[in-house]
Amino acid sequence: MTIGIAFVLAIILAALLLFAMDLLRVDVVALGVLLTLVLTGLTTPEEAFSGLSNTAVITVGGVFVISEGLMRTGAVSYISRNMLKVTGNSEVRLIVIVMATAGLLSAFINNVGATAILLPAIIDISRRTEISPSKLCIPLAFGALLGGLCTSIGTPANLLVNSVLSDRGLAPLGIFDFTAVGLVNLTAAIGYMTLIGRHLLPDRPLDERLKNTHSVREKVREDYRLRERLFTARVSPDSPLVGKTIAESQLGKALDLNILDIVRRGRNKPAPSRDEVLLADDLLLIEGKEGKISPVPDQARAGDRQFRGLEIERGIGCEIENLQSGRIRVVEAMLAPHSSLVGKTLREMRFRERFGLTVLAIWREGQPRRTALADLPLRFGDAFLVQGPREKIHLLGKEPDFLLLDPAEQILRTERIKWALGILLLVVTMLVTGLLPVGVTMLLGAILMVLTGCLTIDEAYTAIGWKVIFLMAGMLPLGLALEKTGAAGYLADLIIGTIGAREPRFIPAAILLLVGLLTQILPAPATAVLMAPIALNTALQMRIDARTLLLGVAMASSASFITPIGHKVNVLVMGPGGYKFSDYIRVGLLLNLLVLLMILLWVSAFACT
Repeated sequence: MTIGIAFVLAIILAALLLFAMDLLRVDVVALGVLLTLVLTGLTTPEEAFSGLSNTAVITVGGVFVISEGLMRTGAVSYISRNMLKVTGNSEVRLIVIVMATAGLLSAFINNVGATAILLPAIIDISRRTEISPSKLCIPLAFGALLGGLCTSIGTPANLLVNSVLSDRGLAPLGIFDFTAVGLVNLTAAIGYMTLIGRHLLPDRPLDERLKNTHSVREKVREDYRLRERLFTARVSPDSPLVGKTIAESQLGKALDLNILDIVRRGRNKPAPSRDEVLLADDLLLIEGKEGKISPVPDQARAGDRQFRGLEIERGIGCEIENLQSGRIRVVEAMLAPHSSLVGKTLREMRFRERFGLTVLAIWREGQPRRTALADLPLRFGDAFLVQGPREKIHLLGKEPDFLLLDPAEQILRTERIKWALGILLLVVTMLVTGLLPVGVTMLLGAILMVLTGCLTIDEAYTAIGWKVIFLMAGMLPLGLALEKTGAAGYLADLIIGTIGAREPRFIPAAILLLVGLLTQILPAPATAVLMAPIALNTALQMRIDARTLLLGVAMASSASFITPIGHKVNVLVMGPGGYKFSDYIRVGLLLNLLVLLMILLWVSAFACT
């Protein structure tokens, strides 16, 4: 082992630990790898920064923009709106159609984007059919993941493997070289989910009171359990609060209380603005801890004088049903797949002041959070319940950082649907015919989305998953260093010496199993970059068809079904589906083994002959 090989292996080990421990963002780790390679002299600066101009990176950026254009125009959502016409109320048929539709979309657009397009429709279908979202959201995610394995542009891992083949002077895989085995895997997974997987999914049946209705207010009561934190208080005539606005009352900032509704002279004023003036005898529906307001003036703490005169009422006045009426709506929202607000709090982004909406609760890891929401850092996958005027809801829906889960509240550029579909058809045609290189074709499609008005330029920039872009750009030089220092050949010799001397036919199985294990804790692009050079060197030494083995490596890199952290798609559905970490293990373990077995059989049949 040379010093160069030792340095590369040490960098790989450090990166693996940082990825697995989640101490830093994956793109920060990747850029750290890039910088370390330059500082140690393992790559030149030109080689280190070559990832930014790599065709795979440019192609992924184009896929993000095209996907966003299809979503913003509603060009694909009409498919989901017609699902019920095909499936009716059958859970089995719904799972089949959901997985097949997600698979079809993610074969040509980003799989996170495909999931985001379909997720609001899935939630709406769940409400209409009385089938729990927990029965449909994981099938949606798994269908999108498997659909990405059906074409060479379906996932970043596929594109990165193609980049490795091109760098070694081998013919890259064509757009449909993945399709046969990809469709076999998707079909097998649909069969597994309908026969076995659906019985392993958690089931949270809807209450009898919810039948034949799909209003959000029932979901407020049942899913987020808001009633547990609601109470009614009356403003007494001698209260210091009389004549003050809600903002001036300091009820929210000082006591973490939200006024959700005001009954004044028998009329409701749901979602009052912060400038609403409180009057004597106003009846307030308040969300928060009742104990924050002392019902007896003598028990009030020093400094709480301004909160005296709020008299808690029992059994009368405001009702939770009044949270949504007329122009006031209660809807669920999420951070968009590529939101820049991950890690920020509602207070930091001045959410209420900016949008005029109240966050009632946040759903995280299968449980509602209803306290100290203003200072809770948001995570990708959180679902949050917001209340406010419909025009403010629409304003939130226009923001690229947010995704509304109620299709009725989404604002789409439907007049641009034909343009978006035409661009998608043009891109697919050019990819199939090979008229232009893949990177040029995807860049052309992205530019056309902006020029035709399907997207604004700001939306296009926001749509690009910069974390993925810099992850790929930072890890690609590590693949070069593996080849340049001989580390890839060293590891290939190690695999051959350990396994090949005894059972050469087990080498593809060992490589794919290692890939399958790594991708449960590493991002798929990182797994593909690390394993593709090793697999390529092993294939060349053992006279195994390199293109077929690397196709298997690419597909195994995206087989992330066991944990929600394995892929962003799994995290995206965690909140709306109300899942826990253990749900993915229970449902995904057998599927992961099945998919890896199907890939191995394909590779063994066509690479080892």
